Amino acid sequence: MVDIKTAVVPKELLQDLRHLIIECRQDVARTVNSSLVMLYWRVGQRIQKDILKEKRAGYGEEIVKTLSAQLVDEFGNGFSRPNLFRMIRFPEIFPEEKIVSTLSRQLGWSHFVEILSLKEDLQRDFYAEMCRMEGWSVLRRVHYFPKMTKPCALFTRNLTEPHAQGFTCQKEYNQLLSIMSNF
Repeated sequence: MVDIKTAVVPKELLQDLRHLIIECRQDVARTVNSSLVMLYWRVGQRIQKDILKEKRAGYGEEIVKTLSAQLVDEFGNGFSRPNLFRMIRFPEIFPEEKIVSTLSRQLGWSHFVEILSLKEDLQRDFYAEMCRMEGWSVLRRVHYFPKMTKPCALFTRNLTEPHAQGFTCQKEYNQLLSIMSNF
């Protein structure tokens, strides 16, 4: 009988198995994240369409407050009043489900929360594209632009200084310019 504690496991096998496990965990996390983003978009769309009738009526505030209390009791703080209002704003800013679905594979809800806070379409499009192309985490974005008070300054600076804010190569920078010129 072989003693489990003293049996020799080939190093390469153990390394390969660790890699497979880690890769699978990352895939699961990405899938869950994408599903949550789509859920939040659909929740916002449903509230907006069915309850608020696509208007921000005064009674909507009370309905959202009550709805939030009920959802938080059952599903947790992800459905807090402020988060429900973000969800309602989400389909207003990103009306195309297909675009949200595509972006949700690379951007998490935290990215969308940051993007939703921007006031201008061009700013939102720019930051969404930067996060997608450059793989920016929210923490990295916060590091580069801590206050987000003058996002247009970043856009202007990046148009004149492509490497100043972390573009990895001129090709990506040129792609971004091409994309942004369509807006």
